[in-house]
Amino acid sequence: VRALTAQVRLDRERRRHGMPVERGASLHCVFRGPPGTGKTTVARRMGKLVEALGVLPSADVVQVSASDLVTGYVGQAARKTRDVFESARGAVLFIDEAYRLYDPTGRSYFQEAVDEIVTLLTEEDYRNKMVVVFAGYAGEMETLLDKVNPGLKSRVSDVVDFPDFGPAEAADIAGIYDLQMKIRGYKCWYD
Repeated sequence: VRALTAQVRLDRERRRHGMPVERGASLHCVFRGPPGTGKTTVARRMGKLVEALGVLPSADVVQVSASDLVTGYVGQAARKTRDVFESARGAVLFIDEAYRLYDPTGRSYFQEAVDEIVTLLTEEDYRNKMVVVFAGYAGEMETLLDKVNPGLKSRVSDVVDFPDFGPAEAADIAGIYDLQMKIRGYKCWYD
């Protein structure tokens, strides 16, 4: 979050002074990790952050799964994908289980959806007007980025890994959260 905030502010200052922006305004990213590690929660916080930074006009997060982008018929996935993107313009689009867009059997409607995503991420109507977060398991997401469409990987600015915490690590995190809440004057659930 700190790096994202710093990058947005740096890009803004560079533009204000007429300097080139090296990275551009693309904040599209991949969240990799097993279920329950906080990918969806962080995406929701990202919505609030990009709105607060003035990158997007809304803190809304439109959450879909990969299956919401495809149909069972060739020629319809592109339209369905475009409709989903249109519904998320000005907001964060969170595509959960995005790795399912890689179909090793070669069904072309999955490929059609990914090809449309790559196109949309560069179109003027969508470029810099939304943030797309692709989420899923680490290995499967790597396969999606490497095998489906080489243009997809080049349009993703960051890959964020979400580790699977064990019980001791989760207890430490909960303890830190409880301490922060007490400092702010809130009661903890066990008080």
